[in-house]
Amino acid sequence: MFLGNERILPKVVLEASVLFLALVSSPVLAQVNTADLHGTITDPSDAVIADAEIKIQTLDTGLVRTARTKEHGSYTFLALAPGRYSLQVSATGFQPTVVREITLTVGQQAELSLRLQVSPLLKAIEVLADTKLLEARRSSVTTTVPQRFIQNLPINGRDYINFSLLDSAVTRENQPQLAPAPATGLNIGGQRARANMVSVDGADAIDNTINGVRATISQEAVQEFQILKAGYMAEFGRSSSAVINIVSKKGSNDWNGNTFGYLRNRHVSATNVFAGERDPGDTQTQAGVTFGGPVKRDQTFVFLSFETTQRNSIGFSTVGRDGFGLNETANPFSSGTLLLTPEQETYVRSAPAAIAAPYATIASNTARVALYGNSQGGPRNFGLIPSPLPASFRGLVSEAGNFKTTEESYFYSLRFDHQLAPGHSAFLRLGVNPSDVTGKVSNGQNQLEVQNAFSRTTNDSTRDLSVVS
Repeated sequence: MFLGNERILPKVVLEASVLFLALVSSPVLAQVNTADLHGTITDPSDAVIADAEIKIQTLDTGLVRTARTKEHGSYTFLALAPGRYSLQVSATGFQPTVVREITLTVGQQAELSLRLQVSPLLKAIEVLADTKLLEARRSSVTTTVPQRFIQNLPINGRDYINFSLLDSAVTRENQPQLAPAPATGLNIGGQRARANMVSVDGADAIDNTINGVRATISQEAVQEFQILKAGYMAEFGRSSSAVINIVSKKGSNDWNGNTFGYLRNRHVSATNVFAGERDPGDTQTQAGVTFGGPVKRDQTFVFLSFETTQRNSIGFSTVGRDGFGLNETANPFSSGTLLLTPEQETYVRSAPAAIAAPYATIASNTARVALYGNSQGGPRNFGLIPSPLPASFRGLVSEAGNFKTTEESYFYSLRFDHQLAPGHSAFLRLGVNPSDVTGKVSNGQNQLEVQNAFSRTTNDSTRDLSVVS
């Protein structure tokens, strides 16, 4: 279930609580943000072993699932949460075998086959480490960005989806960006960015009316994500390009958390080459905290994340920096000055006075109306025509110069996980993402940002609420 852009928080929280209580009393269907593990158990002669017991345990939470091999020696664990596991195999007349640690990633269809040694006395347990998993069953073309990349690689703006660029099939979007409806900004396999689907914990994070990306979660709350480029299963759907499948972090049996902060201040930064001023305002703060652990050990877990971005800076604009190409020059025909372009000035000084004088007057008056019309001290009518300017008319000088931009965004996320019974679990994640941005530049006509004026910017105010279970 995914709800968005509605001011119904009290009602949603109540409904979410009822839904969670319902979930903890019934099995939960597998979701697309899980992994599968398959394998075959054999003896030293490669004959299959039927009815062997397989136990798989999550190292972080201690949750255990069991299975038994079928008559052809195969076993299957479906819908395992991505993470670290240990595996134990035991069968009558064979030495128990333990795989100390394996790691499953989102969307993985891993295969782990083991060969047991005959040991009637069952004297010892064989321990395997650094076991490599095969994926012979998966037909999709995918790339997984693991947690170690997200934690350790540098990134500008903490937009973790840009780690997709680690894949050679992914490039930055080269199409115009519409500020009120941002896309993923990624071309995957040559397809346009709005053809991508983004999901978080199996729920859409796309506004399906325009395929714009909705608020997701803090980078600190991301466990890993997967890029499905081709051949993926039908349940992902509604994407003519790629699917970015994000998995959020959850609590474990140990309480842990972290805090982080980033500050960029104009006094310690180089001046932007497009600034046009010596000391442009530019301050940005990104900070947050995560905290997670057990509510009830081995059964119920909680994970909280919070991140905020506060920005107060300048939108750079080159519009009108050269006086719109017009210069004040002495009037050769009377007192005062004329407002002309260099080309117009050359013509006025070279043409016969009978022609140049009226031309100069018309050109100068027109330029003054265009630049200073309805501004303080500027003309109030159409130059040589006495008709007044419309009240809505604004001279171009109001478009010149840099303009202020601000941002105040928050990412709140609270996740609960509960083990119902072996093989059955439920989770509930509540996300609240209010954001207010002013002076947001659009390049809808392929226009460079520094050639935009304040009138071409937008103010973006969103309130995004999500409940995922």
